[in-house]
Amino acid sequence: MDFLNPDIWKTTLIQDWFTILIVWIILFIGFVYGGSMLVRRWQRITKSRRAALQFETYERGTFWTKASLGPEEVIQVRGVWQVTNVSFRQVALTHFGLRGVTTEHHLLAVRGSDDPEHLLLPGVKYDVEINCVIRQTKDLQAKSFFADVRFKDSDGKEHRVRRVPFMYRTFAAVGQ
Repeated sequence: MDFLNPDIWKTTLIQDWFTILIVWIILFIGFVYGGSMLVRRWQRITKSRRAALQFETYERGTFWTKASLGPEEVIQVRGVWQVTNVSFRQVALTHFGLRGVTTEHHLLAVRGSDDPEHLLLPGVKYDVEINCVIRQTKDLQAKSFFADVRFKDSDGKEHRVRRVPFMYRTFAAVGQ
């Protein structure tokens, strides 16, 4: 049989058009289904490469302290999270901010070190202490906050964890 003969191809296309159409439909459906499976797998792989952190508030280490700084009153907020890096990447916490209030003098310490490049190793739980000062204390009641925490992964890319709970415990006595 001569496969390069155009007359044979014309005859075959005319006689078997229905079979050829079915084959093309099956190939198209297989391409769409297989392509979507590949896209889903790729999304899972890239999602697993992102760092994931679990935050738990250490309630006995979280409190507010009111103090007078000259004529104005300020509140120092101190809290401890127990943070677990549940991904396989090393990450470094870089910054935090409390939602709904303006804060100053941020300190983010991992295991007592205020080095912002202190790495959180995969699968390890760390005590992370945050401290900040709130100057706008008028009509501010002691309450729980949500914090936005920024971190860098081992590739140097910065990410944000939104709405991390920062639970209120109590006012601490001044001088403690």
